[in-house]
Amino acid sequence: MELVEDVKTYYYLSSPDYPVVKDNPKRALILAIGFIIGILLPTFFILLGSVIQTNKKQS
Repeated sequence: MELVEDVKTYYYLSSPDYPVVKDNPKRALILAIGFIIGILLPTFFILLGSVIQTNKKQS
């Protein structure tokens, strides 16, 4: 086997810094947004379906 002589290595100039404050998911915000979307999106589709049915009956 042939030896490799031109191996370029790397090294760290300083140690990694860890954040002082831990990031965490905002559970209350995620739940609130999910609740609002869960209420508004089906309501929109129900109203849209109602408008389409009304227009079909009138024409």
